[in-house]
Amino acid sequence: MVQAPLPTSTATVTANITTTSLLPPPTQPQQASSNLILIQRIGELEQHMADLLQDNLALEERLDKHGSRLYKLENLDIPHQVSKAVDEIATNAVDWAIQAPLRDRFRDLPEADLKEILHHRMWESNSYKVHEEHTKLYEALEKSMDRDHTD
Repeated sequence: MVQAPLPTSTATVTANITTTSLLPPPTQPQQASSNLILIQRIGELEQHMADLLQDNLALEERLDKHGSRLYKLENLDIPHQVSKAVDEIATNAVDWAIQAPLRDRFRDLPEADLKEILHHRMWESNSYKVHEEHTKLYEALEKSMDRDHTD
């Protein structure tokens, strides 16, 4: 190995040294405290879940006690029955209102004239032939009219 000769001059050498300092990694106590917080939160969630399960059990017991009544109520179909009753009442009211002028118009006519009008309308439209019951009513009306004419 060959060594280089040392300088013989009296000049001085200066060097600039730059140092960079790095931050140390987080200390263990910080991670330990976050773990404690997580464990505490998990414990709270577990307690909340246990409370919900207990509430659910209590609700199921109440439902079992009232289950037969609930089943009966569901089978009553109350909205349908209400709708049906309202429809019937409204239909009756409208029918009555529509027939009122007709009743007023024929109120003063004698019964024989009313029978004659009805008999003529039924005969013209053949409506009495549609149902057996209508045929019987038509025949009864004819007999009644015959009796009225003979009296």
